[in-house]
Amino acid sequence: MFPFLAVGAGLLALDIIARSRSKDKAATGGPYPQISVDPGLDPSHPLGVLPCPVDPPPPDGLKNWQGPVSPAVGAWAVHALHTYPIGTIIRDVVNGQPVAARIEYHTLQGATGLTGCFKGCSLMQATS
Repeated sequence: MFPFLAVGAGLLALDIIARSRSKDKAATGGPYPQISVDPGLDPSHPLGVLPCPVDPPPPDGLKNWQGPVSPAVGAWAVHALHTYPIGTIIRDVVNGQPVAARIEYHTLQGATGLTGCFKGCSLMQATS
């Protein structure tokens, strides 16, 4: 990928996030994003070293994302991946939709299709 394309995509993602954030804050008045740490994840495992740690199940009240992901939620997830360390749980509202993500270990790098031990972002949603 050409560097200017990565920068352009990053700026587009940040613009999408900024526009949805201002709408959501006005609509909910909520203190978003909410950041916490999952004590079940050990962030000290070096990336690239196999075997990759097994991630714990989603925290109480959350389940793995089901269904299609909107472009705004996808951009939010990419931003979270590049912003927070492994073990971080982020709860937010994007375009009026409650979302959550945990930065964790993945054995497949979605952007490239490579296998190994990578930092990844798993989208989650409320169980109720």
